[in-house]
Amino acid sequence: MNWTHDPVVVCPTCHGDLLPQDAHLHCVVCDHDWSVRGRTPLLFQAKRVGRRDRVMRRMYDVLSPVHDPITEHVLPHLQGDAPDAVLRRRMVEALDLDSLTVGDDGVAHILEVGVGGGALIPYIAEALPAGVPVCYWGLDLSSGMLRKCRARLPIDGVNVRLVQADAAALPFAENSMARVIHVGALGTFADPEHALFEMSRVARPGSRVVVVDEELDTARSNRLRHRIAFKLLTFNQSTPQAPIELLPYNAENVHSANLSRFFYLLSFDAPRGHA
Repeated sequence: MNWTHDPVVVCPTCHGDLLPQDAHLHCVVCDHDWSVRGRTPLLFQAKRVGRRDRVMRRMYDVLSPVHDPITEHVLPHLQGDAPDAVLRRRMVEALDLDSLTVGDDGVAHILEVGVGGGALIPYIAEALPAGVPVCYWGLDLSSGMLRKCRARLPIDGVNVRLVQADAAALPFAENSMARVIHVGALGTFADPEHALFEMSRVARPGSRVVVVDEELDTARSNRLRHRIAFKLLTFNQSTPQAPIELLPYNAENVHSANLSRFFYLLSFDAPRGHA
């Protein structure tokens, strides 16, 4: 097992400290042993994953070989919008990395919930301020997507560590992340409100959280092909839109805008006192 102890990573069930032990991670509080596959800890219990999330996990496992090419080349064409690289740089800009600061351990921890194939990581790496040690945590429930992400590594300028876990039970300590970002799956989660709470819980008070997902920009002139493509893209969502009403009640500096024809960008600062 190539895994070293890091107090940022905790038991997803009880938030107890995890210590490397033989071929697993052992929780010192609830006594649960968590498996490690290769260099990736498996910090979720299948029986606790919602049915909808299990379905989406299987779907992403199947789509993992073609997911990034579709996102990079097909989706911008369907939207009739800016190239994928332009949209990703806008996401990174919303993170305000210029003001990134380290935590008590001397490291700035950044979490991407739903890291997928890791397409965003190079854009994060190029925007990191010089002289700030960064650990980038890529979390996903799909083993197929994590394999694609692992194949992309290493990426110059950033230390990336991958974790297989559920967005509804993030295996990270409270107030541990300097930034949190999620792209493209919130609307499919079984409990998006709780996922947003979890992102807020692990973020340091006042730090930026950015969420990107589907919403049709009704201010544009959307042709029939745009409306059909958007419907196909969001077939499993009842109301694809920015879930401002689901944010913690004490979230600060909330801002929502259309990132592109098919996507919103919602940002907020983590509450100074959690909901």
